[in-house]
Amino acid sequence: DDRRRGKLTLTSNLEEEGRSRSLSAMRRRQEKFKRSQMQETREKISREVTIPETITLQELAQRMAERSVDIIKYLMK
Repeated sequence: DDRRRGKLTLTSNLEEEGRSRSLSAMRRRQEKFKRSQMQETREKISREVTIPETITLQELAQRMAERSVDIIKYLMK
């Protein structure tokens, strides 16, 4: 009967055996785990930055090799 209905997808096959995670949910979980691993291994590197009279936050972030969000959080403390 299954052969006559058309394509056999991964989800339809798994539904017969029991409920489990979808393939996209597994990918999202794996990517989230990879991102968390990347953030843990990141070390702070001290850099000497020359600051002109006027500088934008984006330019400062680029010179410091930091994210602008992190600089804003630090300045708001």
